[in-house]
Amino acid sequence: MLKRLFVAISMMIPGTLGFGIAEELPVLPFKGDHPKKSGSFAIRVVPSKSLARKDVGVTVVKLVSLDTKKVHNLEIDLGLDYKSPTKTWLLPAGSYKILKMVVNSSKGLFQYVGPHESVFRIDLGKTTKLGKWVVIERKNRKLSIIKKSGQTQLVQKPKSRATEGGVPVLPSERRKVLKQKRQNTAKRIRARQKADEAKKTRVGTAIGQGVIRSTKKRQNMLPKISLPSQQSDARQKNEARVSYTELQTISMFYKIDLKRHNRFARIVQRAINEKDRALRNCYVERLEVKDNLRGNIHFKFIYSKTDGAFRTLKVVKQTLRDPKLVECVYWNLAAISFKVDTDMIGDLTFFYDYR
Repeated sequence: MLKRLFVAISMMIPGTLGFGIAEELPVLPFKGDHPKKSGSFAIRVVPSKSLARKDVGVTVVKLVSLDTKKVHNLEIDLGLDYKSPTKTWLLPAGSYKILKMVVNSSKGLFQYVGPHESVFRIDLGKTTKLGKWVVIERKNRKLSIIKKSGQTQLVQKPKSRATEGGVPVLPSERRKVLKQKRQNTAKRIRARQKADEAKKTRVGTAIGQGVIRSTKKRQNMLPKISLPSQQSDARQKNEARVSYTELQTISMFYKIDLKRHNRFARIVQRAINEKDRALRNCYVERLEVKDNLRGNIHFKFIYSKTDGAFRTLKVVKQTLRDPKLVECVYWNLAAISFKVDTDMIGDLTFFYDYR
């Protein structure tokens, strides 16, 4: 009777993706060889400063397979493993999510109940680098997991209202895509220039100091042109050579409103100025694709003094109509960190224009 009641309660818990009671298997360390139908992953799980002060220890991370619906238990020592080299673990090939995390500490149990929004894939016979994941303490002994660095192979993005307004919810390979686009554009320009030069050669266009001759028939049709060696010195001195250069002035400025915490405005300003070049490059790179790109982005945020990072950062309004530019600005701001002695809320608006 108790077993049936436990099964019923477990299947009613929200956020389990409808898995119910799934088979749980241990995650084994990787020793150099991939077994059949398996891959491996490298991950570093790091506690926040406030959580580390609570003498955290053995931690169980439950990873759920989206293909087989099985749950895999990964046991790590959150207090020691993050200080040692990154460990590598074995898993069957497939797509996974973090379903749950339970952390033991001197202050009791802390837990994260997912599933987490990030989906990563374990490829057959390969090692996937999941990078650094930070575990942050929240209210009521709850945890949140934030991915800070590393490469995660994303196989899908969760449906969210945030994506409708152009607000990023997952990391992307934006830099690789932009680099590939620039390379493709440069190739097209070079190919077009070669085609134009070949066309001019065939037609026999008169250029600068002489005549390019294609065929004898075409040469007879062209007007008689004297070469510079046949012209007088006076005529050569009177020749006008014109060059045309187009310059664009790009402007970016921002406005900060920290409400009743405006005394910290200079601290926030210094932190943003350190990211000035990256924030400008976001606009310059997208301006190469969209030549009529101007507008503003309005953020609202809550900053945590404990974590030294933004607890929430939301795009309230934006008139740029370019999700990739909004994503670039968003992630550069999310990486900003500074020290204050209190939690605070505020507004931050960026203005982009060119002429």
